[in-house]
Amino acid sequence: MRSIRRLLPGLVLLALAPRVGAAQEGRLFKDSWFFGAKAGNMTYWTTTTSHGQAPLLGGETLITRSRGGLYLSLDQAMFTATTRMTDEVGSHLLEIKDNRRVTAAAMIFPKAFGWIRPYGGLGFAFNFIQSVKPRTAISPATAKQIEEQKTRSAPIVMLGAQLQLVRFSVFGQGSYMPAQADFLLNNNETYFLEAGIRYNIGSSIEKIGR
Repeated sequence: MRSIRRLLPGLVLLALAPRVGAAQEGRLFKDSWFFGAKAGNMTYWTTTTSHGQAPLLGGETLITRSRGGLYLSLDQAMFTATTRMTDEVGSHLLEIKDNRRVTAAAMIFPKAFGWIRPYGGLGFAFNFIQSVKPRTAISPATAKQIEEQKTRSAPIVMLGAQLQLVRFSVFGQGSYMPAQADFLLNNNETYFLEAGIRYNIGSSIEKIGR
């Protein structure tokens, strides 16, 4: 009888542990504001480059509700490649370097599996190629065309998962950006694989009173 009495509190705590953990995990996600850092890889194509690989680094913020959120990020992929542009004179080989990307996406977190939250996102990426150098002489009209094709916005689709570790979270995600006409990364789709950490800095909702 005494053994049963001694075991009973432990069994009660064991039964409540998953619920307490889930409640804590929920509090650390719902209506929260995360800041994060990430690293990854971009796979790209141009008219002269196939399956180009570029490492990237960036930062982000994620504002959550119960099952949705807003995602904003800034990152830069580091590479040197070439592409071709054709004008009224002929074909010109261009050297392009680095791509800076600003992303804004609406997020959905459909269901938590313990401490793991899969998610998806849909939004737009704004791309800025940092440097373009023609290998041959070009006309002023071609120079203007190059300047216009250095930047382009594109829709982006994202899938990932976040593992909650108290206030810190680790995540991995992949995103797809379809090909865009009149852009110097203009020969195919672009893919991104990223991993990083996020830190919950507190509530994303201002509380008035108590």
